[in-house]
Amino acid sequence: MPQELGEWAQDTTVAAFAGTLLGGFQQWRHERSAGPIQPPENAPTKAHAARAMAEEQTQRLLRVVNASVKGTARFGALAGVFYGTHLMSSVWRARHDFYNAAFGGLAAGALLGLSCE
Repeated sequence: MPQELGEWAQDTTVAAFAGTLLGGFQQWRHERSAGPIQPPENAPTKAHAARAMAEEQTQRLLRVVNASVKGTARFGALAGVFYGTHLMSSVWRARHDFYNAAFGGLAAGALLGLSCE
């Protein structure tokens, strides 16, 4: 396996992990700001109220997990394009200078711009 391919995989994995943490943390912070879960007022028994509260807690957890997965995909894709273009440019040009990072940033910025439309 070429050294550049291993370097690309390592850098992309680290960025995807950072996206997992960032996406999950942002959603967790949003869920925490919503306040504690309150039992429904129209629940006929305490068991019904407990079940409704447990279901709400499960929904909150699923939203955090979903945000983590989306963060992984976004950061992973952008990092993969950036590092892939950066490394391909350095191999193709046979130079390691700031132009490689500029080409990678250009490609990642283009992908980000396309994803925002």
